[in-house]
Amino acid sequence: MHDLFKGELELYLMSQYPGFKLSNIPNKRIVKVGGIKIPKDTPNVIDRILEYCKKNDNALMSLRKLLPSYKRNEELIIRKMRRKGLNQWFLAEDIKKNNGKDTE
Repeated sequence: MHDLFKGELELYLMSQYPGFKLSNIPNKRIVKVGGIKIPKDTPNVIDRILEYCKKNDNALMSLRKLLPSYKRNEELIIRKMRRKGLNQWFLAEDIKKNNGKDTE
């Protein structure tokens, strides 16, 4: 997963979430899907990264969520990631679970 976020996106995420470090995110196996039906509630790579960023915010950074600019910045991040096609990438483990191949 790290290869998708290296470079411009990594710098942008660091500017919005000062505690963000790409090296701290688990580097899980990902797959690009195209033409496969996936349930809408399956989180893509964008959702996973933003969830990680929000979970690791400290208390002061969490207060930003009350500011009007926070929502706008989050929408910009999501748009930027979608332009790069990251909404088509999913964690391999999520895809296996949804296809019933996971036996856990």
